[in-house]
Parts: sequence; structure tokens; C-alpha cells
Amino acid sequence: IIIWVALVLLLRFASLASIVACVLAPFIVLLFQPLYFAGLVVIAFLVIWRHKDNIKRLIARNEKKLF
Repeated sequence: IIIWVALVLLLRFASLASIVACVLAPFIVLLFQPLYFAGLVVIAFLVIWRHKDNIKRLIARNEKKLF
């Protein structure tokens, strides 16, 4: 949550913050709880897949900023 909030404040896109946080989460967890790494990779993949429309809008520069 801290990473997501920091990214939202920095980037101003909730979807981009979610995607980046999900990509980083497995690697951060790998440092503390390696057994959860594989599960978080699957969750990260699902979150990114779920955000595919947001990714298209980000690439096209049509995604709305939060503030």
C-alpha cells in the first residue's frame, strides 16, 4: 500500500501505480517470504491482465490522471 500511494502521488495514475506495485511486490516479498513469491507472480499477472484496457489507454495517453 505504501508503494502504491507513493506511486500515485508521483505518477498521478492509479492504474499505473497498481501495475508497477504488482510487478514489484513479488520481488519485495522474495526478500522476506520467498515461499509466497510464486503466488504473487500469479496475482501480479492477473492484475496486469485485468488492467489491459488501462495499459492501452496509458500507451495512447488517454488515461485520466487522478489530480
